Order: sequence, then C-alpha cells, then structure tokens
Amino acid sequence: MEMEEEIDLRAYVLVLFKYWKWIVGTPVAASVVALVVSFLLPPSYEAVVQVVATKQKVEVQFGTQIRTLTEEELAAMGAQALINREARLATFRELVVNPLIAQRVLPQFEDRLRALDESLLDPARFLEHVQVDKNTKNDLIVIRVSLRDPNLAADIANAWAKTYEEHVNSLYSSARPEDMQLVASQAEEAQRAYQAAQRELEEYLANNPMPRLSRQIELIQTEISSYQQALKEAEGLVGSQELATRRELLQIYYADLVTVERVLHDARALRNQLAKGASSPATAFGEAMAMVFTQIRAFSGGGNAPFSLQLQTPMAATPVNASEVDTLIEVLESRKAETEAKIQALTASLLDPPVHQLAEDAGSKLQERIEELTAKLQSLQAQLEAERAHQKDLERRRDLAWETYAQLAKKVVEVKVAAESRGTEVRVASVAVPPARPVWPRKLLNTAVAGVLGLMLAVFGAFVTEWWRNGDVGPRRGAEGQGANPGD
Repeated sequence: MEMEEEIDLRAYVLVLFKYWKWIVGTPVAASVVALVVSFLLPPSYEAVVQVVATKQKVEVQFGTQIRTLTEEELAAMGAQALINREARLATFRELVVNPLIAQRVLPQFEDRLRALDESLLDPARFLEHVQVDKNTKNDLIVIRVSLRDPNLAADIANAWAKTYEEHVNSLYSSARPEDMQLVASQAEEAQRAYQAAQRELEEYLANNPMPRLSRQIELIQTEISSYQQALKEAEGLVGSQELATRRELLQIYYADLVTVERVLHDARALRNQLAKGASSPATAFGEAMAMVFTQIRAFSGGGNAPFSLQLQTPMAATPVNASEVDTLIEVLESRKAETEAKIQALTASLLDPPVHQLAEDAGSKLQERIEELTAKLQSLQAQLEAERAHQKDLERRRDLAWETYAQLAKKVVEVKVAAESRGTEVRVASVAVPPARPVWPRKLLNTAVAGVLGLMLAVFGAFVTEWWRNGDVGPRRGAEGQGANPGD
C-alpha cells in the first residue's frame, strides 16, 4: 500500500497565532516610521513640458514663391527625403539632457537657484534633476524638471524647452552664420571687381582713339579715290595725245564737251542738294569735297577761269555757298558754248592739228601717292580693329564681373532668407505650470510599502524562530499506525 501525504495548515496557522504580536506590530511600526520619515523629507515638485517633433522645411524659390513644406509633402518627394523617424526621435530625446542647454538656461535663474541650493548652478549637478521619457511611441518629447520650488521648476522647464527647441532647429538648419559671412565677403569682392572693370572701361571710352582713326581712314579713302580718278583721266589723255589728225583733235573737243556737261550736271545736282539744306556735318563735308572735285574737273584742262578759284584741303573744308555753285555753273555753261563753237569751227576748217605726245612717266607720281596712302590706310585700319577688339574685351570683362556680382548678391539674399526662415524639427507643444502637489516623497505609497515589507518580515521571522526552537514547523509525515504492512 502506498502512503498518502497530507498537508496540515493548522500548524502554520498556530505559528501565526503564536507570534501575532510580532506580525501585527512590525508592519505597524514600519508604516509609522515611513510616514514620519516622509513628512520629514523635503518635498520635490516636478514640472512637465512637452515638445513635439514636427518636420517642416522652408523652400525659397526666387521669382516665384516661398513655401513651407510639411513632413507629408517631404515624404511624397521620395524615400530619400526623410531619415529614419525612430532614430531621429531617439536622437531628439537624447539631446534633452544636454550640458550646452544647461549653460544657457541656468544663468537666467542664478539668484533663485542660489537661494534654493547653490550646487544647482553646476550644469553637471543640475542635469540630475532633468529627465525625459524615452519609451514613448509617439512624437512627443516629455521633459521633466524636479526641484523643491514648484514655480522655479516650471520656469526652468519652460526655458529649457525653448532653448532645446532653438538648439535642435539650429543643428538641423542648412544655413549657418559662417556660410552667410562667406557668401557676403565673396559678393563684396565681386562688387569691387565689377567697379574696377567699369572704371577701366570708362577711362578707355574717355580717351577712345577709334573716332579719330575712323575720320583719318575716311579722309584717306577719299583722297585715294580722287587720285585714282585723276589717274584714270590722265591715262585717257595719254592715249588721245598720240592722235595727230584733226579727227583726234575733234574727239578731244568732244571729250571736253562731254566732261563739261558732266561737270555741269554734277554742279546742278550739287545746287539742288544745297537747296535742300545740309542735315549733318558729314553731309556738309561731302558737299565741300564735291565742290572741290567739281572745280578740279571743270578746270583741269588748264583754261583760265574768269574768277579766282579758292581750293581748300578736306580737313579745312567749309560749307559751300549757293552763289559759288551758281558762278561755277555760269562758267561751265560759257565753256560749253565755247567748246561747241570750237567744234563747229574745227569741223568747218578741216585744218590738220599738231601732234602732241605725253612723257612716258606720266601718272607715275600719282600711282606712288596712291600706294603710299594705301599702306597708311591699311595701318590705320589695323589700329582701328585692335582698338575695337580691346573695347570688346573690356566690355566682356565688365559684363562677366557684373554677372558674377549679381549672382552672388542674389545668393546673399537667398542665404539670408533661408537663415531667417529655418526648417522646424521640434516645437514646444505645451508649457509647464507650477505643480500643485509634490511628486516626492509619496507619503501614502511609502507608508503602504513599508507596512507590506514589515508584514513580510514579521511572518518570515516567526517561522524562522519556530523552526529554530522546535526543528520543524509543518505537520509530521504519516500518522502513527498508518501505512504498516499487515503481513509483518
């Protein structure tokens, strides 16, 4: 037969009744002591302030608009627009208990902290009174500041949250003060470079030789044209002088008549032009030159004019008077009539004219002069092109300096706007108010805990004492006479 074991609780209850004074007195004494100690300890008040993590970014677009992007809009831009949210929140919570923040906040309350406890002015010591809830699953960052003064705790908690907000947002801001200073210094240097380039261009334009070169080129071209025309007429005369017959002389008269008619036509055209009036100095100069060339062509044959010709150089040309042109036209008409009379007389007489021969070197001096002026013209044209290239180079340098300065000035404004409109990482959600009740010591909780611990200690002491005295506390195993083998 198997022996059955039974647990008899009566022995344990008897032990409890035996030592009931200890079991009742010990927890009561512990509770009283805990309550007295709780009343004697200085109270500690806890101010709570909440900061929310919110992602916002200011996007500056010159010429269009300035928009504030929320975190949802940033997320819509792509997975790379945001970092890991949980890691970022964990970083934000770790930055709450920060000596840098303590160094900025504590001097604001120096007198009040010194009156409360001078050791709290030490940032390392004060950080023991600042706590943050790290196990929250939301975006709230709960900051707790514990001090014996409730009003001071609330004020420091609010200042701590504000400083914390500024510190975190400045850490995650893309625009820094040193960046603004660097861009501003570059803009000032670019402005000085532009002003120097502008002054250099202005000084060059003030002493620009291009107008003088252009006038010289124009005069030389006019002189070359006149020499070429004279050479062409001289070559025609050389060929006609070899004719020894009356027919040749008659052709000369006809040629002279044609020349007179042409010059007369040009003189009349010049008179019509003068009647309209000169519109510019260049036009007056051209009319003066035309008058000179007309007179040269009219009297190049060596005939004596009935009046004195006042030929002037192109550089000293004065406006032409209409009376001078009218006098020239009268002379030309008279010469035309004389030439026509000579042609009629020569045709009627049929006399043999004498033979005239020109020198072999006729026109060589004109050709040499033309070549000399052509070389001078080419030199002046080369100088003019060099001056134009230099002016273009100065203008290009001025324009490039201006573009550089304009871009940097625009960048200064952009960095300034970005610095003043920083993105928001955290923001104070709720401010702390002075707590009405202390959070420590908790008198009722301390009393209850002390009573429970005293009760447990008294019960344990009772059983240990009983075991020490009798060697056993629980019921004995197996009743007498039970479990014996009947066959024995």
